[in-house]
Amino acid sequence: MKKAMKSTMVVAVLATIIFTILYRTTENSVMLSLAITGGTISYHFVIRYVVAGIFMAWSVIAMPFIPYFSAHWQFSVMVE
Repeated sequence: MKKAMKSTMVVAVLATIIFTILYRTTENSVMLSLAITGGTISYHFVIRYVVAGIFMAWSVIAMPFIPYFSAHWQFSVMVE
């Protein structure tokens, strides 16, 4: 599942770039719609990975110092 999400993100980013270039060269409104759709999908996937990376970096640093998480958080969840 993780590999499928990453490959979908890469395809969406590439589609955005390709459709944007095609729109700029042809001025076709369908290409603009496809570029916007690809950009929206790309944005959501990229933000999802950025937020996950920030959370994982924060959790490794902060979780051991928070008493609740020290007692209830499983280290195996953080390490894949």
